[in-house]
Amino acid sequence: MTLAYEGFRKRMIAQKAIVKIALKLVNRIFFVLKRKQEYVPCVVR
Repeated sequence: MTLAYEGFRKRMIAQKAIVKIALKLVNRIFFVLKRKQEYVPCVVR
């Protein structure tokens, strides 16, 4: 998440970058809860 934030931060103001990171986090949480799977960080498919 930190790398994603830094990338967003270079392209936009800090507040918008924080909102984008929060949206990514909510999407991950929703996916884990919906599928009833354990969260595995840093998995890219």
